[in-house]
Amino acid sequence: MKLLVITEFNPEKLGGAEMHASQVLKRIRPKFSAVIVPKISYPYVPNFSWIFYMLFATPVIFWETIRSKPDLLWATLDFPQAQVGAVIKVLTSKPLYVTSQNPLLGEEEFVGLGGKLVKYLVSFAFARADVVAAVSTYSANLAKKLGAKKVVIIPNGV
Repeated sequence: MKLLVITEFNPEKLGGAEMHASQVLKRIRPKFSAVIVPKISYPYVPNFSWIFYMLFATPVIFWETIRSKPDLLWATLDFPQAQVGAVIKVLTSKPLYVTSQNPLLGEEEFVGLGGKLVKYLVSFAFARADVVAAVSTYSANLAKKLGAKKVVIIPNGV
């Protein structure tokens, strides 16, 4: 079974979610015949990097999906990785698994119109995900409200 990982390992933006994904990858790699983690290069612009990530990542992930034919897509974060995964799922029908740490973090960071756009984009991704793995009951409840059909809770750090 092949896994394609939609993640962000930008050295300027390594945080808890990225370290969590890195640790999970180390542990699950032996369970797959191949784990593909495409490198995404894009301009880092504070408060706007998510736009560049989606613009630059989508064609790279799409091409890698066509080339490597993974059995499963894993988006390591609610935003913006899950949106890229949802677009790829729509284009290829590959199953999408999303890790959700805080579905509304982007909405909290971008108040007003920007926050509403982020909420819409998260809802778009969750509605298309086959599974949303929430790290807490809080995240699970939000994921359901935002349109996730199947939500499982896998506590962070356990």
